[in-house]
Amino acid sequence: MFQIVLDIQHRAEDYDNCNALVLPSQKRKTKNIDKKVATTRLLSKKRRKQLEKVVERKKKKLQVFKTYVLYKHNIKSSFKI
Repeated sequence: MFQIVLDIQHRAEDYDNCNALVLPSQKRKTKNIDKKVATTRLLSKKRRKQLEKVVERKKKKLQVFKTYVLYKHNIKSSFKI
């Protein structure tokens, strides 16, 4: 058997002395990849107006429903003896 002596300069604190050419002695730390933040898209003027109209219609329907319920409740309670 022949024994080959290599004189390689390496950092002993980062690598194991037994096999300096192959692997580091410790696992490297993984980098945290920042997830992309979802940016909200600005609405066009036309789309914003459409959505505002939908909200207004829903508010009107809710108001009508509330008045109907109150009206119905008052009629029932007024007939009690």
